[in-house]
Amino acid sequence: ISQIQREGKGKVIFSSADIPGLSVMQVGAPPPNPLELLTRASWQDFLGRARSNFDMLIVDTPALRCGEDAVFAAVKTGAALLVARTGITPVKALASVARVLTRARVPVVGTIWSHVADGSPAHPGGD
Repeated sequence: ISQIQREGKGKVIFSSADIPGLSVMQVGAPPPNPLELLTRASWQDFLGRARSNFDMLIVDTPALRCGEDAVFAAVKTGAALLVARTGITPVKALASVARVLTRARVPVVGTIWSHVADGSPAHPGGD
């Protein structure tokens, strides 16, 4: 976000050579007050430009327990995709996050569980 503030419209989105059709905005230095940056008009302008150029946007934020940045970003982007680590993230904590987002009128569009062990009923199989 701080890179958007400094550079405006130029050179913040890069195409990925490894995955056709995927573009990634690289992370810059962490700003001292990310919530302040999320409230600026330049962030809204960036989101508007990105929405007009891409089918889907995924904005990676700190965990909800780290502050209100994640909720604010979800409100501004219009939805949330939760990410949890199998065996680490308590289901009750994930449900609590979903309730916070629901109260903020943010649709939760899904959950990604990482580190699912082979042989687990939740593992899709494969190689």
